[in-house]
Amino acid sequence: MRILLIEDDQRIAEPLTEHLRHQYHVVDLASDGITGFAQALIVSYDLILLDLMLPRLDGITLCKH
Repeated sequence: MRILLIEDDQRIAEPLTEHLRHQYHVVDLASDGITGFAQALIVSYDLILLDLMLPRLDGITLCKH
């Protein structure tokens, strides 16, 4: 499964990414809403894990787009 994790807090993003990769998922990480939105437009993901409180573009607005 290909997963996009959009999370700005490294204390959350790093262990979660490591755990998902340990489960044999391909994980891409974005640390802000604009970058995450751009990646979601370029790559077809099976799942997007989205933080609500993101810099540059919040999760709710990103989800609406």
